Amino acid sequence: MSEPQGSPQAPPAEGDVQATGPSSAVGGESGDKPLLVKDVAGKHNTVVINTPSTLTDAADALISHDCTAVLVVDEHGKVSGAITENDILQAYLIGMPWHYSVTAWLLTDTARLPQFLVGVLTLPPSAPLAEAAATMRERASSEFACRHVVVQEEGEELPYGILSALDLARALCACSPTSPAFRRLRGRTVAEVMKPRAALPVLARSATLLQAVDEMAFAHQNCVLIAAAAEGVQAGGGGGGPWPGLASPEEAPLGDVIGVVTPRDVLRAFVEHIPGDSRVDSWLHGLQSRWQPRAVRTDAPVADAAAVMAAASVHHLVVIEPGSSNVVGVISATDVAYHMREEEQDASMVVGGA
Repeated sequence: MSEPQGSPQAPPAEGDVQATGPSSAVGGESGDKPLLVKDVAGKHNTVVINTPSTLTDAADALISHDCTAVLVVDEHGKVSGAITENDILQAYLIGMPWHYSVTAWLLTDTARLPQFLVGVLTLPPSAPLAEAAATMRERASSEFACRHVVVQEEGEELPYGILSALDLARALCACSPTSPAFRRLRGRTVAEVMKPRAALPVLARSATLLQAVDEMAFAHQNCVLIAAAAEGVQAGGGGGGPWPGLASPEEAPLGDVIGVVTPRDVLRAFVEHIPGDSRVDSWLHGLQSRWQPRAVRTDAPVADAAAVMAAASVHHLVVIEPGSSNVVGVISATDVAYHMREEEQDASMVVGGA
């Protein structure tokens, strides 16, 4: 259900999932204007579930609405927190039952956006988008590493929406090409902001899904590279370091990366009740053949990477060397959001007019 931009939404009935917010394009005014949180948070529907919902309800909503977070509201529409893909990842890792309630989960010390953090991670719709990028960046290294911001008018109980790092990447695509921030970002390459392969966890194809989840949690990264390890090399796990199961990065050649596991994959595994001891290569089932739309070269502009993410609605792109298929790193929507914040310190992003 969509309502006019900025209008608070009534809470869904028990057991319902509600998508709120307008779907109009960003911009539309003549001339250039500063890009605000409401310009982006109002572009894509925000999914709302009620407090009696289960983790499975939340995971189903995340998949069916192709989003990375759902707001949890009580019977009065007050925000109780949010369930993100990373919450489901943690639930899968510790073996939480599928019927566990979101209310109980938000009271645990593993919840990413529990009720006591709602105030800290809330911005008004009129806030500059740079402030949202700064908030995400500040929280990234905290105990509750959350890549989302709740959007709500001061004094209102009903939420306006929720903003993700991918929304910020989409916002970059909406920037006027003549804006100073866009020009500087256009001048930066993927190689300058990506996570290099040496900084990412790598597992052999014989690793299990649970090992992949464990490595993501241990490394505080939202992806794990899967490599076709040399014969006789076994996958590690359990927080074994940057290359569990591999004596050195050289044992898994750069061109031998066969896939990437992200929280979205774990979300699907949780919903489909896939056992944690399932081999990760069987779960990838031919992902490599679909890599091309999700790959970007090291020399590509950051803005181009953001455009690919926005078009494909994905948070991660594999970074390859020009002229080869060698995987040298990964760039995420969060990387783009952090970089946007750096560029925003001395110039405001603007949205192009009609």
